[in-house]
Amino acid sequence: MKRLPLTTLVLLVATFCPLVHGDQTDADVLDKIVTQHADAYVTIKFVLKMTSPNGGDQNQEQEIPGILINAKGLVLCSNAQMGGLAKRFGRQASPTDIKVLIGEDTQGLDAKVLTRDSELDLAWVQLDVQPEKPLPFLDFSVNATPTRGQTLISLRKLDKYFDRAVVLQKGYLAGETHKPRRLLIASSNLVPSLQALCQPIYTIDGKVIGVTVLQLPESPQPDLNPADMQGLILPSQDIVKATERALEAVANEGDLEE
Repeated sequence: MKRLPLTTLVLLVATFCPLVHGDQTDADVLDKIVTQHADAYVTIKFVLKMTSPNGGDQNQEQEIPGILINAKGLVLCSNAQMGGLAKRFGRQASPTDIKVLIGEDTQGLDAKVLTRDSELDLAWVQLDVQPEKPLPFLDFSVNATPTRGQTLISLRKLDKYFDRAVVLQKGYLAGETHKPRRLLIASSNLVPSLQALCQPIYTIDGKVIGVTVLQLPESPQPDLNPADMQGLILPSQDIVKATERALEAVANEGDLEE
């Protein structure tokens, strides 16, 4: 049997060893993201009461994802999923009987919609009773600004039927837009559907870059491609500023939007 030269063996080792090590490193990094952030993911249950322009009433039970963003029970979610989308199409929509499910809780804690920002597709829900112990939360002030092509990670939980299992997905930053505002654009494989809203997106080192949002024009745009609306990420810096404005408005007994 012919022996390979030593230089060839060195090249083979250098070629294949990083792949094995890299796979393990990826697994460790991804597991760390779950450990750091998964406990901040909650489910918001509510009954959406809707009235159409012709007077027909309808009640729908809803479950949507939410993210704890402080230790006192402030939850960030999608305004569109909290009745905002129905309002855009001319229906009166009010979420009632709101419950926030944290961890293994199946009953939920009473909560209310604190305020919303329809332009940014954000809504803030607050627990009625402050928890006895500080809750785990996702700190959007510890963030990163990725560059095009940089690896990104999404973390989400499946529905109750699938035991709310944690699912990770790897993708990359595909682009950026400055109209109608600055939005980061994830690769299509990172966000499974247009309905995957308020889904935090992370860099490979676990820093959050923002959450997925729905951006709709005020007036109909016939040439708007629905595929272009998928994977839009509102940057973390804007979420921090919007939350500060929201809390200030509530403290002043105001609201961003009724």
